[in-house]
Parts: sequence; structure tokens; C-alpha cells
Amino acid sequence: PLWNLDIDLGAAATNFDLSSYRINTLKMDVGAASVKLKLGDRADSTHFDLDCGASSVELNIPTGSGCIIEFEDDELSGVDLAGFEKITDSIYRTPGYDASTKKVFVNLNMGAAKFKVVRY
Repeated sequence: PLWNLDIDLGAAATNFDLSSYRINTLKMDVGAASVKLKLGDRADSTHFDLDCGASSVELNIPTGSGCIIEFEDDELSGVDLAGFEKITDSIYRTPGYDASTKKVFVNLNMGAAKFKVVRY
């Protein structure tokens, strides 16, 4: 099946491995939490909306998937996007994004948070 998930987290430490699932949309509202999230490439496109407060989020994305990240505002103070190209002040994407057949779209709205993308 093609999954649409909506997850609300408060004060928690979580490790979600969704790499074996076909994720269409994933919406996460995170409070004071530590989140590790692993997405796979089983769906042609995955839309990930993240709204987080005082939290730490690590997003793992396959190297074969193109990824574009859009920020609500200029929120780069706690963001690690090693290997991404800057398109505008609020949009970053992986090299070769246009040629990728699998895509991950990330919309990020964060407060005092740390956000890191790891390619695997």
C-alpha cells in the first residue's frame, strides 16, 4: 500500500525506520523530541512536512533519491545540509535532482531545533 502518515510527538526519543514502506506523505509535528527517521525509495515521490520546536531531527534519505528541502523562513542556524546545493535562501536540493527518478520533498518549519540530513 501507499502510506499517508500523520505523527504528533511531544517529549520523546524515537527511531522510525520507514525504508521498507511506500510513503506518499508524512506529516510530523514534533515538540521537545529527538527523532531519527529513515525513508526509503519504494515510492516514486515522498512528501515530508516537518513542524518542530525544541528538537533534534536526523533524516536519512537514499543516495539514489533526489531531495529538495524548502524552509518556511531563513532557518539555517541549526541545519546540516552537507552535499546539498543552495537554490535560494530557503530552498536546497541534491546534485542531480532533476535526473532522479525517485524524489523526496521536504517542507521544514522549525523553532529552536537541529535538523540534519544523512544520505545512505
